[in-house]
Amino acid sequence: MEKQIKELQDYFVAKILAEEVLIGKMDRHVMELFVDGRRFHLWLANEPKNRKPYHTTGDGYFMELEFTDEQAILADSIYSPIAKKYQETVLRDFELKQLEELKAKYGDI
Repeated sequence: MEKQIKELQDYFVAKILAEEVLIGKMDRHVMELFVDGRRFHLWLANEPKNRKPYHTTGDGYFMELEFTDEQAILADSIYSPIAKKYQETVLRDFELKQLEELKAKYGDI
């Protein structure tokens, strides 16, 4: 059974590294990835070797995955540019809108 679980984990890691994913929600720290309809989170913060699946229990998560340091660096080279573009556009615009709403409500502090 453990061998089969490892094979399945390797399958999902390979799909992520081959960019055979759909990207879901994203914030400054985590990117949601879907592989064959299964949800995983990729940690975006810190050093490239930390670009690893973010383990969470429940809420529709399928299984935990492990990246080697080399796989994490590859994942960083693939997904960090996507995250950076998102953070510089969509997330930045959202945060500026929130700031303007707070200024309107409370004035300049």
